[in-house]
Amino acid sequence: MKRVHPVVVSIVVLLVSGFTISVRGARFDDEKKSIRLTGAVEKPVDLTVESVNKDFEKDIKTIAYTLKGVKGESRCLSLLTLVQSAKPLIDAKIKNHQLAFIVVVRAEDGYTAAFSLGELLPAYGKRDVWLALDSDGKPLPDKIGPIELIVPDDQKPSRWVHRVSSITVVDTMHANSAVK
Repeated sequence: MKRVHPVVVSIVVLLVSGFTISVRGARFDDEKKSIRLTGAVEKPVDLTVESVNKDFEKDIKTIAYTLKGVKGESRCLSLLTLVQSAKPLIDAKIKNHQLAFIVVVRAEDGYTAAFSLGELLPAYGKRDVWLALDSDGKPLPDKIGPIELIVPDDQKPSRWVHRVSSITVVDTMHANSAVK
C-alpha cells in the first residue's frame, strides 16, 4: 500500500475543516467577508458591504477627506449609527452611563483604534468617525477594504483602520464586557 505524504494530509485536513487560504494577506472570500459587531449590545450583528448598503441605505453619506495631501471621497456609514443600531446596553438608572462605553475597532492584522461613546455622541464630542465602503466610487483595494474606518478630522490618520474585522462595544463599568 502506498503511503500518503504527511504534508498532503495536513492540507486536506485544513481545507475540509473550513480553513481559508491566504496569499499575501488577501483572502479569497473578501466579497462575502463579514465584520462582527459584538460586546455590550442587545443586537450583535455580522456585516458585509452588501448588508450595510441594504440595511443602512438612508444613512450612507458621501464624505470628502484629504489623506496625505490627496483629496478623496467615500460612501460611508457613521460608526455611531452602526453602534446605536446594535443597541448598547445602557442602564438609564446610572447617570451618564453612555460615557462609560468604548467602541474598539480592530483590523485583520490586529491594528486597533478605540473611541469613547461620548466622543462620538453629538451632545458630547461630536467626532465624525466613518466606515468607508468605497473610495472615489470604486471598491476599496484589497490592502484597505472591504471596509475601512476613517476619521477625517484627526490631524494624523493613526486611527484609520484598514481591513476592519471586528467592532466591540465595551461597558467599562461592568467587568464582564471584554474586548475579543
